[in-house]
Amino acid sequence: MHSLGERLAHARQHRSFSQLSLADDIGVSRGVISNIENGRAEPQIIVVNAVCQTLNINKDWLLDGVGAMENKAKASKSARVLTELYETTKDFSEDELLYLNEIVTTIPDIAKAIGLSDSTVRGIIAGKSKSVALDIASSLSQGHDVDLEMLITSAEQRHIKKFRALDTHGKKTVNLVLNSEYERIQLQLAMREEQQQEPPEVREMKVYWESSAAGLGNYLSDCDSNYDMVTFLTEEVPSDADFGIRISGDSMEPSIYGGAIAWVEATPEISSGEVGIFVLNGESYCKELKIVSNKTTGKVVSLISHNDKYGPISFREGDVLKTVGRVLSTS
Repeated sequence: MHSLGERLAHARQHRSFSQLSLADDIGVSRGVISNIENGRAEPQIIVVNAVCQTLNINKDWLLDGVGAMENKAKASKSARVLTELYETTKDFSEDELLYLNEIVTTIPDIAKAIGLSDSTVRGIIAGKSKSVALDIASSLSQGHDVDLEMLITSAEQRHIKKFRALDTHGKKTVNLVLNSEYERIQLQLAMREEQQQEPPEVREMKVYWESSAAGLGNYLSDCDSNYDMVTFLTEEVPSDADFGIRISGDSMEPSIYGGAIAWVEATPEISSGEVGIFVLNGESYCKELKIVSNKTTGKVVSLISHNDKYGPISFREGDVLKTVGRVLSTS
């Protein structure tokens, strides 16, 4: 057994644990154990400690293959839970460990005593929480009558010790920087919260029904009541659009499907090849304009459907065609 993963698998099987049962016992996912055993991940020290305590094996043997697998010292489950929870084993005196061992024996006991959920406690034990929040630390301290300093992470304790060692000038300097950085972070959080609370920009648009608009001849008349005022997100409507028209039928599929809203820029002229809204002899159409000029027939204007089921609409003498606008996009 040359690797940590091989030694872990051997010890787990020797103790009759499955990957899942071991993971459940120490409060991590099965994938954590699997990844360690297969060499896909290096275990956090908190996981190593929990595994050694649960399987009652020698930590040096597990990490480096040094010594025997068996750990002759009897493990204390409550001491394991608490030391892993606070990650401050080296700071606990023997009397404190004995006291904690007497008052707490299981994770539910810890959770009940300090008013936290089992999952929160297990998350701290599993290392999912890199540090204990001050309010949780306070609950732990009050719930167990333990010095609050014991529940602060070792890194935080080092900072506190360094701060206490400073003279008055040093402490004032640290406080100045700390207050400045704290205010900066709080301002960023406030700005982020304000941005999240800002309502989205909207635009109110006239939306006509093509069928009901037929024969009107003017989609922009204020007297025209054959439309709905509909509010859209600004980003959904082209900036040059003057109104929308809901398309009926399938003559422009697959370019424009029935029921879609065509966004229209009002203009009396569009170029050949562009899609527009037209009124021909009082009937409204959404079509592609096609203009062909030749010496024999002169200029020939027709309205083209994109669906092959429908032929072009050609003009006869006396027809009245009005261009309402250019179709910019659909939604």
